[in-house]
Amino acid sequence: MNRMNVLFVSQTSRNEQPYLDPSVRYRCYNFAEDIRDIGGTADVVSLQKFQIEMIDSYDYFIFHRPGNGKAKLADILKEMRRKNKRFHADYDDLIFAVEYALESSIFLKKVKTRTETMRIFKDNFAAFRLFDRFTASTEPLAKEINRLVPEAEVEIIPNGLSTLLLKSVGLGGNDNCAKKNNHRRRIISYLSGTESHKLDFAYIQDVLAGFLRRHPNFSLMIAGPLDFDEKLFPKHSVFRQRYKPFKEFFKSASKAYINIAPLKPKNKFNECKSSLKFFESGVWGVPTIASFIRCFERFSDSEGLKLAVSLKEWEEHLESFADTKEYEKATLGLQEYCMENCLSSSSTNKLLNFISHGRKEI
Repeated sequence: MNRMNVLFVSQTSRNEQPYLDPSVRYRCYNFAEDIRDIGGTADVVSLQKFQIEMIDSYDYFIFHRPGNGKAKLADILKEMRRKNKRFHADYDDLIFAVEYALESSIFLKKVKTRTETMRIFKDNFAAFRLFDRFTASTEPLAKEINRLVPEAEVEIIPNGLSTLLLKSVGLGGNDNCAKKNNHRRRIISYLSGTESHKLDFAYIQDVLAGFLRRHPNFSLMIAGPLDFDEKLFPKHSVFRQRYKPFKEFFKSASKAYINIAPLKPKNKFNECKSSLKFFESGVWGVPTIASFIRCFERFSDSEGLKLAVSLKEWEEHLESFADTKEYEKATLGLQEYCMENCLSSSSTNKLLNFISHGRKEI
């Protein structure tokens, strides 16, 4: 494989600091770091900051979540084709499927009206149709792309943990931080991150409240903004963690006893989501209970991941982790498992193979 010069172009609102966008970190920066580690050139820029002169400086271009701004994007791609440059679109969310627009969080949470939501998704679809090669973070998402563009080339490139990030927080090599699980008060962490997870949390809040009433030595930590009625929970059983920079937010997972990743069922957007909530906590030795989605099956061989297809199973998994022996079984070797199976480097190799496939040598 020849040395590659790759530019990630992201449709992010964080034009000045794209790294603050979680999606850009996982889909652009992590892979760019890996490419540079093996001797390639890789940079990240927002679409708004992209200049047409940049086309001459790179061999390949990855357009992350291309959406509105079709006119500018169409002009860019036209020039790239004229110069025999290769490119593809990358998605980690179902933002291009107009028929599912009203299942999106921006509509369900009344962030946008029906008319505004439909317009956004139509604009996203118009940008989507400018491409015939794609990468996707999950298998269900890849299938949705092929449903809309049957002739498209689509490669599944899962999310993974950045080696650089792990080293920066003291993980990696021979200095892995051993997980200490002898808390007097056992913390259940919900790393919601953004405000879009209100309905996901509401799905399991009664089960959680009941568990906390039965087990007063457990408490619930909410990291990130989340709107819910704390009166449903036992007094002093819930505490919040204010916004922190990503590295500190990531490290907060290490303080937990159990991590949870609930998703409202029968929602197409949730079905296409990634399994990153498992390894963001698992790399610290913290097990996760998650709603079943296809992407989590990648890690179904780990005792540190419990998948729930019903509220009854949510309750059963919580109770099992209240048992010390069951908990120790779940955490044994979990950190090492994530270090071996959840790094972005393996996905980067798949990405580079996809980039090289059919590539005209320059």
